[in-house]
Amino acid sequence: MPPADRDFDGKPSDPVDQLVIQLRAYVARGREKPKQDAKKATATARRDSISDPDAPRTPPSEWVLIFDCETHTTPDQRLRFGGYQLRYKGQLWERGAFYEPKALEEPEKTLLRQFMAKEEPGPDGERIRLLKRSDFVEEVFYKSGFAVGAQIVGFNLPFDLSRLAIEHESARRGMRGGFSLRLSEEARWPRVAVKHLSQRAALIRFTGLRKEDKAEEEEVDPDAPHESEEKADPDRGYFVDVKTLAAALTSGSHSLESLSELLQVPTKKEPSEEHGGPLTEDYIRYGLRDVQTTWECFDALAKRFATFNLDDTGLYDLYSEASLGKAYLKTMKIAPWRKLQPDFPPQLLGQILSASHGELRVKG
Repeated sequence: MPPADRDFDGKPSDPVDQLVIQLRAYVARGREKPKQDAKKATATARRDSISDPDAPRTPPSEWVLIFDCETHTTPDQRLRFGGYQLRYKGQLWERGAFYEPKALEEPEKTLLRQFMAKEEPGPDGERIRLLKRSDFVEEVFYKSGFAVGAQIVGFNLPFDLSRLAIEHESARRGMRGGFSLRLSEEARWPRVAVKHLSQRAALIRFTGLRKEDKAEEEEVDPDAPHESEEKADPDRGYFVDVKTLAAALTSGSHSLESLSELLQVPTKKEPSEEHGGPLTEDYIRYGLRDVQTTWECFDALAKRFATFNLDDTGLYDLYSEASLGKAYLKTMKIAPWRKLQPDFPPQLLGQILSASHGELRVKG
């Protein structure tokens, strides 16, 4: 920085070098709020179970939904079409394509319909469908994904989720600083909140429903899944970004192409020069192939993680290499130090943190 030669009043003074000073600090929690009444306390506990990644939760079902979106190359990157697979215990149950009607020309819609009509089931005898974006969100994403507790999988998942959104706003509470995405016109389905932690990772979860949404929902379908008074463990979903999972397990950043090469999956990612151009059969085939590649990479990483025997941690809990280390400590029943010594002076801890600096290098 250039030296400052003016004081606070703007008068000339002796030049002083301006230096950037970085400080580390330990911030202690403030005083506990006054005790709430029982109903409010219960609601707070349920809200915290959504925002706390370490809160106990039931494991996902054996269903997996994988999807991928292809977009325009204009700044809005609007959804054109996408592909998906719905699997049960690894077996392909349903696959297909979805599209945004207003983003395709009539000849392109006709081509897409004709292409999907010629698709034939594979060895698993799966169902093949072509859906509008709204129908995919309603019938596949929510009814076959959210409602059955499926793992929802994609590569760079925050981007693909945002392409399905019809509205967005700033997220609240534990996801403050992120985005809340509305995917469906139906009030009974929760939004999806996304909060980036780094270039590699983001927190992704279903949100609770607002009071006005709940009231509207009860008129539409009182039995629809939502955060109700009876539901003690709100389902925040099981989202797995293969890009994040790969970074946690391989300690490196990957594109889908480089990851498919690293893992040597059968269906390698192939490049395409048709992004933004008129829809063609080759481009549709490219989009559907990406879904298969994503599944194969997810499956390979899941099998690798299974060998670690970290049964208390799910793939949806891994955000970085640090998450992996934390999972080992959890499996070994090693409690966090602060829980064992809650009365350790925070002033002393602040001094230790301010003076500490370390670097860890591990040979692979």
